[in-house]
Parts: sequence; C-alpha cells; structure tokens
Amino acid sequence: MTPTRSMVTLIVLGLLAGLSTAPVYADDARELFKQGQSLFKQGQLNEAIEAFTGARRAGLDHPALYYNLGVAYYRSNRYQMAYDSFRMAASNPKFSQLIHYNLGLSAQKLGQSQLASAWFEKAARGEKAKIRALALYQLDQQALRVDEDLAIISLGLGHDDNVLDPNTLTGDSESDQYLEFYLSGRQQIAPNWQLNASIFLQDYLDTNTYDLMALKLGTDHVSQNRNWKTTTGVSIEHSTLDGSPYLNTFTLGYKNQQLVQNKDRWRWRLRASQISAADNLYDPQSGMQVRADLRWQSPQRDWTASYGFEWNDRDDLQDATTFTSYSPTRHSLKLDWHQNLGHDWQTLAGVTFKTSSYADPNRLSDGTRIDREDTLVEYELGVEKNLDDQLVFSINLLASDNESNIDDYDYTRNQVLIGINYLFD
Repeated sequence: MTPTRSMVTLIVLGLLAGLSTAPVYADDARELFKQGQSLFKQGQLNEAIEAFTGARRAGLDHPALYYNLGVAYYRSNRYQMAYDSFRMAASNPKFSQLIHYNLGLSAQKLGQSQLASAWFEKAARGEKAKIRALALYQLDQQALRVDEDLAIISLGLGHDDNVLDPNTLTGDSESDQYLEFYLSGRQQIAPNWQLNASIFLQDYLDTNTYDLMALKLGTDHVSQNRNWKTTTGVSIEHSTLDGSPYLNTFTLGYKNQQLVQNKDRWRWRLRASQISAADNLYDPQSGMQVRADLRWQSPQRDWTASYGFEWNDRDDLQDATTFTSYSPTRHSLKLDWHQNLGHDWQTLAGVTFKTSSYADPNRLSDGTRIDREDTLVEYELGVEKNLDDQLVFSINLLASDNESNIDDYDYTRNQVLIGINYLFD
C-alpha cells in the first residue's frame, strides 16, 4: 500500500493522546497541559501553544509536552519551532521512531533535504510497520527530486600500518599517520541539471612520497520515469602524487535507481573513463577503464549487497627485458550492514571480496611469464555519532588482505581513521 497525503499528515497526530500522560507535577502545570490538548483538538493552535508553553513555565519537563508542542508548531507552519520541540522530545525511546519521522517532516519543510533524509532513514529502521512504510515513502519522494544544493566537508586523522604505492599497489610494510580532507558540493544550475565539484587530500606525515590530491568537476542531468530515477553525467578529474602531476581522467556516467516503496531496491551504474598520465613517469596508467555495478538494498535499508565489474585497457609498462600489465579485469562482491544503536549512534559492518585477472602475462627479469591473479578480501567496521543535526563523529577500521601469484603484490594492511563530517544543507 502506498501512503496517501492524508496518511502522511495524520502521522503527526498519530500518538498525541498516547504521549499525553505525564508524571505528577504541580496542579497548574498539569491543568495547562490538559488545556493545551483540548484547545488543540478544537483547532485553536495558538492558544494550545500558549497553554503548553505555560505548562513548561510552571515546571512541566517531559517528552510528552515537547512532542505536543512540536505538533502544534508544525500545524501552525512554524517548522523551526516544531523541529526544536521534536528534538527535545527525542529522549523518549518508546516513541523515538515516530519522533524521528516527524523530525524528517519538519526538516523537509525547512528545505533541509539531506537532514530530512537522515531522520527518515532512522524511522525506516524502526519496529512499527506503518511508520516504517511512511518513512520509506518519504525517502522515495526525496529521491524523485533533483538533488538540492549541498556541501559536505570531512577531516580525518588516520593510521596506516602498510602504506601502499597508489601507482603500483605494492607496499613495504612501512607504517605512518596521515591527514585526510574531503570537500564536496553540488549546485543546481538549471531544471534537472546540477554542477558537482570536489577536492580530496591525503597527506602522510612522514612518507611524503605517496601524498595524493584529486580535484573533480562534473555536471549531471536527472530525470524520472515511473519508479526509476536516471542520472547521466560527465566529469573531469586532475590528480597529483607527491605534489607532482599524476593523472587526468575524463568520465561519462549513467545511473538508474529503482524507487519502489517498502520493497527491495535496485540500482545499476555504468562509467567509462579515459585516463591520461599527466607525467611520463605514469604513462603505463594511460588508457581506458569501464566500470559497472549492481546494488541491492533491503526494504528497511539495513542490508546492502553489490556486485562490481571493472575492465581496463592501459598502456602497460615494457622495457627491454620485462613487461608489467596495468590492465586488470576485476569482479567484486560487497555486503554491508547498518544498525541504529540509539542515542544518535550508528554502526556499520562490511566485507568485500575482489578478484583481479590481468590481460597479458607479466614478464619477469629472468624471462619467466606469469598471468597475474590477485584476490583481495577487506573487512570494515565503523561507528558514527551524530553530535548535532549536521555534525557527525566517526571511527572506521579497515583490514585488507591481498594474495597474488606474484609475491611482490602480496600484502596485508590495517587502517584506522577518526573523522569529523559536517553537512551544509
């Protein structure tokens, strides 16, 4: 069943009476609380707000009061006051799913689409089926719109126990700390069109050889056909390695996302890139790359599974006696699990299995030819804490184990990243 507009509106009142029971307070406070309920039912919203705020001044401090105030403010189109009141009511765990949903509605009215989606995501993972269905419906409606203006900034401090050369994907078991910075933004420039830009910096504190910077600029066109949202776009990226020009990448992309309320969701994506070395040292990386992936997401959005395919036709590296292929074909499977822990904490666990087969055999210095085959397994564990509506603290652990039939490419790697993320909506 698809929720109707009236159902979406009624949910704001769904538990007003159920939340109205407060513990013993002063008679004046209890009487004002009851007056506020009565006035609200009569449609006298301003008078109800005055009664509820009077009960608060008289000493009543209870989630039921803040919830009812939020409902009254919402009905009065005072959405910021409604949002603030629902936030104060969120300490009631019994009704947290409903409160999360109403926080999403309030944020939506304030034009903060990303914040609204975050609250709807929480409500969609709750136990009550009706609220869960409504939250998923709202998320679908959010997805049907062209993404609104948005900016995200992230800053992290990490430890890497085996720093890899990003050019050759080999390591020498050298550990180091690193700083990571990411800034991304998008701006709607015309109906159904948006401009995207991002910068990524990774700075190792001692091993400066592998410091990486990437600048990206792109534009997307977004359209919708029934239950599918389609995004087509183009982007250019310039990167540097250790402060020197590294790669220039031109990419065409296509993404199709299924929007079916309260059911399994699917997304598939195709990207084709032309990569050019910005320095002769990296000429083996030049060439073509094609990536495709298919993602499934459970109705409650707590499980995600994906398959990825990657094909490369690079220039490779050849000299008088040796040959090294830079042209792998990769297949990957990934499974992620998300869980709300309460009190604004969330956790993530994931595992990735990836195989790589290289197009042409490597020729070693002794003349031996080997068709390189790699198998990579990665385990990820993370936790997040919402410090406020836009600020998130995170800790992520990533353990990697790559086994290759060429010993130089065998490695294990463990990374820890502690970060702060801020959303400008």
